[in-house]
Amino acid sequence: MKNYILLYFSGGNETSIPREEINSFWMAWFQSISDSLVDSGNPFDEEGRTVTRTGSETISGHKAGGYTIIKASDMEGAIKVASSCPILQIPGASVQVYETQPM
Repeated sequence: MKNYILLYFSGGNETSIPREEINSFWMAWFQSISDSLVDSGNPFDEEGRTVTRTGSETISGHKAGGYTIIKASDMEGAIKVASSCPILQIPGASVQVYETQPM
């Protein structure tokens, strides 16, 4: 099994669903993928920074909203898990999937 990181993007769209209900969707999803779950992760703060050799700047536009780490046999298996993510109920939202590499 390999580890994959799922990065969540809302596409800048918000939802009118109450926060408690959203949290309930996420907890139910984490339970449904418990066999694959390595780290449920955390949501990200509203503002992030990009750091380069010459300094840092505020991230604007389409930014990541959080992450989860899962295990799957291959990329297709990771995509299958990601395709059931609750964030995809928000129009324009997406999940990016990356295989992590051991160091």
